[in-house]
Amino acid sequence: MTFVSSLLGSSSEQKWADRLRNAEASLLEFGRRFDKSGDTNTVEVMDTPIPESVIYKNANKKGKKSCRIFKSSKTMDESASLNENGPQLNIHGTKVTTATKPGEEHMASAAPLVMLHGYGASSMHFYRNMHGLSRQFYKTVYSLDMLGWGLSSRPTSFFNSNTSLEETEDFFVESLEAWRVAQDIPKFTLAGHSMAGYLTVAYSERYPERVERLILLSPAGVNEKNPEFQSRLTSNATLTQRFFFGMVGTLFNRGTTPFSFIRTVSESRGRSMITRYVNGRLPTLTQEDEREAMADYLYVNGVMPGSGESCLSRILEPTTHAKRPTVHRIPKLKVKDISFVYGESDWMDVNGGLEVELICKEMKKNGQTDAPNVQVHGVQQAGHMLHLDNWEEFNSAVIMAGGGEHTLPVHAPRPGKFPSKVENWYTSSEARRRPSTRRARTNSAQASVPVNA
Repeated sequence: MTFVSSLLGSSSEQKWADRLRNAEASLLEFGRRFDKSGDTNTVEVMDTPIPESVIYKNANKKGKKSCRIFKSSKTMDESASLNENGPQLNIHGTKVTTATKPGEEHMASAAPLVMLHGYGASSMHFYRNMHGLSRQFYKTVYSLDMLGWGLSSRPTSFFNSNTSLEETEDFFVESLEAWRVAQDIPKFTLAGHSMAGYLTVAYSERYPERVERLILLSPAGVNEKNPEFQSRLTSNATLTQRFFFGMVGTLFNRGTTPFSFIRTVSESRGRSMITRYVNGRLPTLTQEDEREAMADYLYVNGVMPGSGESCLSRILEPTTHAKRPTVHRIPKLKVKDISFVYGESDWMDVNGGLEVELICKEMKKNGQTDAPNVQVHGVQQAGHMLHLDNWEEFNSAVIMAGGGEHTLPVHAPRPGKFPSKVENWYTSSEARRRPSTRRARTNSAQASVPVNA
């Protein structure tokens, strides 16, 4: 029996689901360490059923279902659960709530915050952020496992070689909308990291009346292709490098994902690979038990049967540019306030956000007063995983993006600003070094926060 085959079958799948829940519980507990207020927030782990039919809104795939679903009862069935409304899927997530104190009503956001994770991640990527964001401004914060990831349902046969970009967007957009309806939330502030940044734009195109504000956290898919850069990259490549690029492109277009490889190796080797990733890419996780919990969470999330990860080659080109870039889609959104937040050493090209900001300013100058108000923030001492790298300044940026800057203490770190254009983003380390040091307020005491605080 291969390792991947050992994942299949109800008892084995239940074991892995329980292991993921245990890792989630550990990270939730770590999350409390990053809220130094002493206040007690209410934490609710949620499983919300949604109709399976919503993801087939524009697809003719009914009757071809293969879905692994994680139910709130902690049991799993190989087909979608049934009720009087037909087959049901499950959206898993966490809700953190802080009670509004008398006299502080003006300090609270009218709309809850809904946070969506990036590719290959899940809701607990925001474990350092949820408590502070809830206590400081949003009061109610949801962090969700998007459909196909984490402990949400994993429809394993939705994606195939014929799945279109429109069907792929439906998969995520309509499942999020069904979750909103089930939760009876009239309107929310929507934040999406990386790939979810792209998907939240797609949601906002279709349901702008449900989005109070849109916050794009190092979003994927903004920039258009740069033919000059691509030409320079390939012309300077060796024959071996060109062969490698071609092989990667072929595998990408076939739908091969990074987790496909993880599932083919032994658990010890796969777990070791994830541990090296955590140690190398998440240096702010300084406590060994925290690193272990994150590594186990990422490993189990990635090694379980694939589903949402298959969106990669439907949305992006092998160059990681979107097939439908959002740089010209965002200015058309009927959402009044939109913010971009990048890390100072982010590998996502900040020029995408800066170009959107410029386009919207020009639209307003030309009399299009309904163009979105766009801001671009830069979180210092942070890369693409800015919510973990510098969680305090990230929280400040998200609060400011939600209209809550007035609630931040004087000593709270504020995000910086990038220049109007960052030249040679991909090739110049100096250009990627950091945002401008111009800040709303300086904070000389912006040291790392002890995990045990």
